This record gives sequence, C-alpha cells and structure tokens, in this order.
Amino acid sequence: MLAAVMVHPDKQEVLPLDAEPILQQDGCEKNDCERNAAKRLITHLKETYPKLKALLVEDALYGNGPHIEQILEAGYHYLIGVKPDSHKALFKQVDSRGQSNQYSYEENQITHQFYWENNLPLSSSQSHIRVNFLRYQQVDPKGKLVKEFT
Repeated sequence: MLAAVMVHPDKQEVLPLDAEPILQQDGCEKNDCERNAAKRLITHLKETYPKLKALLVEDALYGNGPHIEQILEAGYHYLIGVKPDSHKALFKQVDSRGQSNQYSYEENQITHQFYWENNLPLSSSQSHIRVNFLRYQQVDPKGKLVKEFT
C-alpha cells in the first residue's frame, strides 16, 4: 500500500489523505510496483483535492524524470532523497563544483554541515529537468561522518 498523508512538524497526529494498493492488476501478467501505484496516487490526489498545495517527500526510488514531471504537472512540490549509485550524473556534477555553497554549525560536539547546489540537470538523459541538491552531514569531534542525507 502506498499512502499519502498530511503531517505537521509540531503535531503528533498524521492525517491520511489517500492510499493506493500495490497489487497485480486484472488482466496483467506482471505484478504492480510502487512507481505505478505512485502514478495512480498522484492522479487521484489531484482529482480528489484539486486545490491542495502539497510537498511530496519521497525516497530515491522516485527520483526519476517521468515521476518528477508528473509531480510538477499536478502543481505539487517535491523533496526526494537521492543516492550516489542511482544518481551518478547528479553526484558527479555536485562533486565537480566543489562545496562552495555551504553552512555548518556545532551543537553538542556534533558538527552539522550543509552543502547545496541549485539548478542542476537531474541526469544526462533528462537535462530538461532541473533540480536543487542538498547534502546534510553530521560529523563527530574526531571528524568521523556519523550521518548523511542527500
């Protein structure tokens, strides 16, 4: 089941908006997948809540051109995690630019580092889709990387 929920950072409650099952569709030989369920879910969300302003938060599975195009066509915003193995061209661009856009601060002996680049092509084959990239890292007092999110 793939679900769309409404959350607020200051609230414990989660409000379900819609859900889409991931199952073998009638007449199909192949099993369904999360990506197909996401296509249906976005379409149904737009039909059910036409005035909804949404930020879709998704994992790296959804960091592809057709999915991002559907999100934008629906009028939504997105925050999608990416991984170096599945987004090689994007990481290559980021790494080639150095880390000129950065901010860091220390709290409780942990250094919090932020690096970002704007208006990058998602991939070499989908250069018309432009994205912003953000990397967050936590580093311990010995310089060891504790956590990283991209």
